[in-house]
Amino acid sequence: MSETDRLWTVMIYMAGDNNLDNLGIADLREIKNVGSSDKVAIVAQFDRAGNNGHTKRYFLRNKAISSTASKDVVADLGETNTGSSAEFTDFIRWGMEHYEAKHYLVIIWGHGAGVFDKDFFFTDEPTLLKRHGIFRPQRELFAPSNGFVATGGLKKLSEAANSSFENFANVLMKIAPDDNSRDFLDNVELKEALKRVGRPIDILGMDACLMSMLEVCYQVRQSVGITIASQGEQELDGWPYEAFLRRLVDEPDMSPKELASTIIEEFGVMYEESESDESTLSACATRELAPLITAVNTLATLLIENLDSDELNNIMLSRYRAFVDDIIDSVDLCDFCQLLRKTSRHSEIKNACDDIIEILLSKQFIFARQAVGDATNFSNGLGIYFPQSEVSDVYFDLDFVQPDITSWGEFIRQYVDAAAR
Repeated sequence: MSETDRLWTVMIYMAGDNNLDNLGIADLREIKNVGSSDKVAIVAQFDRAGNNGHTKRYFLRNKAISSTASKDVVADLGETNTGSSAEFTDFIRWGMEHYEAKHYLVIIWGHGAGVFDKDFFFTDEPTLLKRHGIFRPQRELFAPSNGFVATGGLKKLSEAANSSFENFANVLMKIAPDDNSRDFLDNVELKEALKRVGRPIDILGMDACLMSMLEVCYQVRQSVGITIASQGEQELDGWPYEAFLRRLVDEPDMSPKELASTIIEEFGVMYEESESDESTLSACATRELAPLITAVNTLATLLIENLDSDELNNIMLSRYRAFVDDIIDSVDLCDFCQLLRKTSRHSEIKNACDDIIEILLSKQFIFARQAVGDATNFSNGLGIYFPQSEVSDVYFDLDFVQPDITSWGEFIRQYVDAAAR
C-alpha cells in the first residue's frame, strides 16, 4: 500500500516491563474492538513484565478477524529495554517502513514525570506516581530494588491504597519503565530518538502522567507537530483508545489537529463519566511556540531584576497559591501568571504576565484541552518547572533553559536562593 492510500498509522510504544503489564493487555483488547482498516494502520510494541516477558510487535486487527492480540503478532524481539532511545527510534522507523502513511501518531505508554530527569532507581526518598510515562523523574524517587514483580502487582497496589502512606509509597517506589533493564528515557534522549527517525511526526501522544510541560514541548519541537499529554497525574485507565480510534477509522481523512482534538474530546467524555478527582489532557501545537518562549523569557528576565525588592514576596505568594504538582515541582504557567498579575506592583511584570496569559488562552498553542474534576479547577493545560527549595542540575541540560533561549533556569536558581534566605 502506498503512502497516498493509507492516511494514518498509529504507533503505540508500550513500556509494560513493570506493574503496568496487565493494563497493557487490557488496552490491546480495547484497541482490537476497532482494529486497523485500509486507511488506518494500528501497530504496537509491547514489552511484557519479567525476565520471560518478551517484547512483541503487533499489527492490530479487529477481533472479528483475529480473536486475540496474540494472533496479531508480527515480530518477537525477545527481551528489550524500553528505556533505550535506540529501541524507541527503531520502533518508529519500523512502523513507517512497513506501514507507510500520510500521517503518523506515535504514542508513548508508560510512567511519566515531566522534566524530572534524575535516575530514580537509587534512592530512599518517598513519593507517589500513579500512571504512565517513561521519563526519568528529576528527584531520585525510587528505593533500590530488584524491580516490581508484575504477578500480584496490581493487587498489592490496591491493598496499599487503603493502607498507610508509607506502605503505599513502598509499593509504588518499585514502579519503573523497564524493571529488568533498570533504565528509562529522559527528555534529552527523547529528543535524540525523535531526531534520528529522519522525518517529523504529526502527533506525539504521551499516555503518561505529568508530561504537558513547556520544557517538554520545546524539547521535541523540531520533530513533532503536536504534543498530547497530561499536566497532572493520570488515572490507571489512561486514554480512551477504542473511542478515538473508532472515530479515526470512520473518518480517516482527519487532519492532525482534528485527530488531536478528537482524542482530547473523547478523553473528557471518558473521565466525566468516572469518579476521577483529577484528569487532564492538552494538545499543543509546537509550531506556535515562539511567541510563548519570548514572553516567558521576558518575564524571567524581569523577575531576576526584581528578586532583591519587595516583589520577591509577591512572587513567593503567587508560587505558593498556584496550581501545582508537588511530586515534580511544577506549576500551571497560566495560573501562576494570573496570580502574579494581581499581586505585583511592577507594571512591566504585569504586562509580561498579560502576554503569557493571552498566548495560553488564545487556543493557538494549546488548541484543545480537558480538565475534569474539582482538583483541576485552576489547571490551564501547561506546566513549568518551578522548585522552591532545590533546583536539579540536570534540568539545565534541556533546550528551554539554555542561556540563548530563556532566562527561566537562571531565574529559578536565583529565586530558590533568595527564598531560602
